[in-house]
Amino acid sequence: MSEDLNMLIEDVADIDGNVIAAAGSAVGKNLLSSVAGKGDAGTSRTNLADTPMLGDVQSVFDDIHLGLLFPGDLREKVVNVASRASFPEAVFREMEKMRSDNPILYSHSIATATVTIRLIMEIVVKVEDLVKIFQATLLKDIGMMRVPTPVTRNNDYLTKQQYFHIRKHPVLGLLVNTYYLGEGIEGM
Repeated sequence: MSEDLNMLIEDVADIDGNVIAAAGSAVGKNLLSSVAGKGDAGTSRTNLADTPMLGDVQSVFDDIHLGLLFPGDLREKVVNVASRASFPEAVFREMEKMRSDNPILYSHSIATATVTIRLIMEIVVKVEDLVKIFQATLLKDIGMMRVPTPVTRNNDYLTKQQYFHIRKHPVLGLLVNTYYLGEGIEGM
């Protein structure tokens, strides 16, 4: 087994089963450029405010531990940022699949994006920049949905091959997010 994290060891597909990149492909500038924006290309975007995900963001405030980070009007400010996040419909379907197939990963993604905005909103003052950071943080683990389920549900020590799968998830996420959103954070 190759230790090259940029080499795909199996096909990577979108939410509809269409192959984004074939096994054996190297994830690099050329591949990313060739897939950039091909998923849901040209479709309109939906604001997170118009989806059930906004309620999931708000549920972070009710968490016994995390809720302490959001006193007073900070909740409204964070909800304002999250509400403005927008994605193509297929990205929301990806997140819904994450929610149903791996609710712990989904909750982690929601909480991480929400807490990240709370922690940096005093440093980054432009709401547009906060929205981009929220979007990027929310989708940071989308590559984990391409890691085989037995690996993600392993409650024991990982084998070398399982560890390799886990280590590869950021590359898979970069590929999938580039496919849906275009190159770099500008696609958001």
